[in-house]
Amino acid sequence: MNAKNILQLLSILLLSPLIPAFAGDWTPPRYYYEAPQSLDAFKTSQALAKKGDALAQYSLCLAYRFGKYVQENTESTLFWCKKAADQGLAQAQNYLGYMYLNGNMVKKDYAQALHWFQIANAQNYKDAQYYLGQMYDYALGVNPDHDKAIYLYQLSAAQNDHYAKKALDEIRQRYRNFEKNLPWARQGDRDAQWHNSAACFGLAYRYRELVIREECSEAIDWLTSAAEQGDSFSQRYLAEFYLQGKHVEQNYQKALYLFQRAAEQGNSDAQRFIGTLYEKGLGVDKNQNEAERWYQLASERGDYYRYSDQAPYLYEAFKESQALAKKGDALAQYTLCLAYRFGKHVRKNAESALLWCKKAADQELPQAQNFLGYMYLKGYMVKQDYAQALHWFQLASAQHYRDAQYYLGHMYDYGWGVNPDHDKAIHLYQLSVAQNYAFAKNALYDIRRRYRHFEKNLPLARQGDKMVQWHHSSACLHIYRNKIIHKECSEAINWLTSAAEQGHWLSQLHLAQFYLQGKHVEQNYQKALYFFQRAVVQEPGDSRSLDAQYLIGTLYEKGLGTDKNLGEAIRWYQLAAKRGHPEASRALKRIHQGPLRKWFSKTFLGH
Repeated sequence: MNAKNILQLLSILLLSPLIPAFAGDWTPPRYYYEAPQSLDAFKTSQALAKKGDALAQYSLCLAYRFGKYVQENTESTLFWCKKAADQGLAQAQNYLGYMYLNGNMVKKDYAQALHWFQIANAQNYKDAQYYLGQMYDYALGVNPDHDKAIYLYQLSAAQNDHYAKKALDEIRQRYRNFEKNLPWARQGDRDAQWHNSAACFGLAYRYRELVIREECSEAIDWLTSAAEQGDSFSQRYLAEFYLQGKHVEQNYQKALYLFQRAAEQGNSDAQRFIGTLYEKGLGVDKNQNEAERWYQLASERGDYYRYSDQAPYLYEAFKESQALAKKGDALAQYTLCLAYRFGKHVRKNAESALLWCKKAADQELPQAQNFLGYMYLKGYMVKQDYAQALHWFQLASAQHYRDAQYYLGHMYDYGWGVNPDHDKAIHLYQLSVAQNYAFAKNALYDIRRRYRHFEKNLPLARQGDKMVQWHHSSACLHIYRNKIIHKECSEAINWLTSAAEQGHWLSQLHLAQFYLQGKHVEQNYQKALYFFQRAVVQEPGDSRSLDAQYLIGTLYEKGLGTDKNLGEAIRWYQLAAKRGHPEASRALKRIHQGPLRKWFSKTFLGH
């Protein structure tokens, strides 16, 4: 494999997972709509701001923050917000606190955040009260104070702030649950130990169930006890702690052991971690075959929730299915198909799974027809084949089998082996929903929301709104999970380019990747380098920027899109390596130990 092919592969591996869920359904950042929403409004704000109008200065601050009718600019954002804040405008004081709290365009600074929130709070500004509550709730730059957090949430909720209302409910429930579980955790109850340790460590991040209490000094003991008692979530997170050396001393062997215990209970995260350990040779000898086996197990995890319960659970049931299947019983043949598919009381076997499923499907059993379609759709135990998937789903759908209607809807929704058909997908989802199929309900809601949002914001994309252009292009080009197949997607690469040129860093990052790979655009290493460099300047600490820094180093080292420059390559590798990028660290080690090691040591290490 030549250097260009290696670089393309690296870019796919490193930059493909830039995937927040539901990206096609874009939600604007908070305060986005307080920026000027038309060019006339922007010009009016400009004129009034220069005359000292505080509200106009705040509006101009947000225009520079979000790039509304002007290039994004940190200095101008801060300049105009501080002018408004110094005049006592609570909105501007709150927004400065918000920027420092979250590290938006500025370095995160809890002291500055606290300062501005307190000033805005003195004016009874509800947003600032909510954020101050968050700081005391989660100990962000202050000593945690449960009572003060509740008091501040109450002040904000009294002004009908829905964020504060939700936070108030959450904090009360969180501490109530912790105190209720505390005696049980100390007595060794594994569920109580898991929930309380998860709260102390903030593991239940989706629900923000972080608790800060002195009793949390016992949390690692609770987590260990729950893991030893077989709780798969405790095993999975304790294993990750051992892997990272977080809260415990780093120990790859213990990490592997605990991941394996969790994986035996079907934990797909643990299965993926085991694959990584085998791939990297951490705590075990490197074994690519074992790594791939565990990755495959993790990728198949969804099957178990939908169909493995239809396989024979008891050995006696398996034997009975065997006997009946040989006599031609279609349902028994399907059951036997699943036994071979999932390895229930028999070794997994693709040929036997297909044999028995086809026997049952030929007798027009819709469950079997659907499962054959599912196997061909996903490429499970067979080569992926959309034509075969379509054939079997259509047969099962003709018998009103709800699973098949749902999967057919997916095929028309995403254009898998068929011409995309938005209306047909909705119709099929509706048929499945009428039979109360939960997956179809979610899909129907999602497709309606996705296309409604796309069409609603299409004029903004065409007018040059970079945020809308980014989200529309990412949906059309299938960067994110919520894909769109729409005739206007022919404009997607132009939207992405426009957003990148306006300074949107994720657009720059993905456009650089496309130029690197020659995907959607003609391959151009110079443009790839240009957009990578523009992106990393804006978000140097983001993990995705670290990948880009590594690739910039590779471009300089290989002389792709630029003259070969080992010094520049090392500089970029060092930037990424300092923030923990493993490939960059290995590249530096390779150069240091290579033929140029004396030059490297003298130039970069000073000896």
